[in-house]
Amino acid sequence: MTLIELVICINIIILITFLSYPKNIIEKYQLCSFSKQLCSDLRYVKSKNMLGASDVYLQIKNENNNTYYTVNENKKDIKTVNLSKNITLKTNQNKFKFNQNGSIGKGATIHIILNDLTKEITVTPTGGRVLLKEGKYE
Repeated sequence: MTLIELVICINIIILITFLSYPKNIIEKYQLCSFSKQLCSDLRYVKSKNMLGASDVYLQIKNENNNTYYTVNENKKDIKTVNLSKNITLKTNQNKFKFNQNGSIGKGATIHIILNDLTKEITVTPTGGRVLLKEGKYE
């Protein structure tokens, strides 16, 4: 086997590895980044409500097999985030609006599911804490 044949074989092995391996990593990254963005937007809504803006809320919508959420302020959508087609949301509450003391009327859990990966966001009823279950809790 010559040096050129060896280099070509190694390149083919590396190429196959790069083509098959990252798909799982990319899906995990999409799930993590979306769940952190949703947490951040929920915390934004909470802080705006605590500062006296009672017309700010986050709403999860499902229309035409398209799941997305919007942040609404002054009856206008200031932010719309569409989910990837392979990510699903399961929640017991679709509209999130906090009281001026930071609490929310009814606690909620949002499950963000991508294939066999799941992230969970919990909004506590009394304190309104927005908790992302990740890392050592999984």
